[in-house]
Amino acid sequence: MAVKTRKLLYGCFCLFVCGLMLCLSSCATKGTLISPSEDKVPAYGSVAVLPFHLAGGNGNIQTMTSCQLSKEQIKCEQVASEIGMLTATSMAREIAIYGLHRVVEPREALAIIPNLGLVPVGNIGRKLKVDMLIFGTVTRYLERVGGPYGVTRPASVAFEVLMVDARSGKKVWAGKFSHTQKGLSEDLTNLGSFLRGGGKWLTARELADVGIARLVQQLPGLEGKEIH
Repeated sequence: MAVKTRKLLYGCFCLFVCGLMLCLSSCATKGTLISPSEDKVPAYGSVAVLPFHLAGGNGNIQTMTSCQLSKEQIKCEQVASEIGMLTATSMAREIAIYGLHRVVEPREALAIIPNLGLVPVGNIGRKLKVDMLIFGTVTRYLERVGGPYGVTRPASVAFEVLMVDARSGKKVWAGKFSHTQKGLSEDLTNLGSFLRGGGKWLTARELADVGIARLVQQLPGLEGKEIH
């Protein structure tokens, strides 16, 4: 009788795990929002990632350059934070590991283009010799308070990414990531991402990297592609 009971409990447990995994798979892109263009995105072989703009002045680490799209021009300015530069660099390197496009990183781009003032998009595309430009805006970047195995406040990150055709200046793709890490006691569906983070509380930068990886997987030309 005891053996039958154990088998029954084991069977129930297996069903629970299967159901949970289905739930987790449906929540795999939790916090991510993609807005593809209505028109077909033209093929491209190269892309430059500009330093992300930092909204609200989060952080105060050191002076860096950030860039944002302003109508049909690029506006770059000095900001007292390196968060935008770090996030943009992470995105450039995430795109590069797919091995399908030539990628110009933010610091490399700033060594070629003027880093202050307004510059037409087309001019930047020609100077960098790229087909696409990627801009981003970090709207929330709150660091965890505590350590990897216990926090009083978890990390919370939100940013928006925009891809622009460097030849025409047309916006072709946009994505958003917004997430605050939760413990398993708060949200059981968070199990998958919690375990992918090593079963620990992530730093803001680690959480941002998770979001970058999710968005890059959805970029035009990279959907469903394998990392090389």
